[in-house]
Amino acid sequence: MLTGVDHIDLRTPDFDGTVAYLESLGLREVRRLDPERGSVEMALPGENQVVFEVRPEPAAEKAYVHHVAFGLEGLDDVDTLAGAGVPFTKAKHFVPATGRTVTNGVDPGGMTWQLTD
Repeated sequence: MLTGVDHIDLRTPDFDGTVAYLESLGLREVRRLDPERGSVEMALPGENQVVFEVRPEPAAEKAYVHHVAFGLEGLDDVDTLAGAGVPFTKAKHFVPATGRTVTNGVDPGGMTWQLTD
């Protein structure tokens, strides 16, 4: 089933400012994704750190958490959860820019939660 927090997706109208701020806190760039996506993955030094994917969103009024993603033991877990009644808005969608397969759901409060391989 779920193995831990994989990443937290942050959207920001001030991409460079947000990246610089996170660097000042000690986070470092893990990888920069293709220019079309325009995001950078950042984490604290050391192994098994949660990754923050910082993505530009110029129209946003302020930075916000778009979603929290949990790692999965395997993609079959998506079917198990769906069979148990967990609703998903997107299931087993491959994202070429990240190389991950993601499944999204929205809780009753409107928060997006993601599961990823």
